[in-house]
Amino acid sequence: MAGGDCGHRNLGSASGAWPADPQSGTVVLGIVGIAVLLTIVAAGLVFIQPEERGVVISAFAEKGYREQALQPGLNWVIPFAETVVIYPISRQTYTMSNRFRSRVNRRR
Repeated sequence: MAGGDCGHRNLGSASGAWPADPQSGTVVLGIVGIAVLLTIVAAGLVFIQPEERGVVISAFAEKGYREQALQPGLNWVIPFAETVVIYPISRQTYTMSNRFRSRVNRRR
């Protein structure tokens, strides 16, 4: 290594600022912008199961909610301005016991 060169190379600009290429900063900002956009779009996705329906509470609707309930499947609402309340609609049955009825019939 002649002239006091210790084998080090100058890899950046003289000030040591990174990135040296101004276009690489634009690329980074573009990638960050796309990531933010995808995050906002994904925040509005709602999946409704077949035995459920979703009611959308909206800041933009005249009554404060959407008239039409969300159907099963993948739905999209406006992120941060609309929320979804999910309600089960599955059929429920209740069977009463015959124990009380049998006591009433015995008394007669």
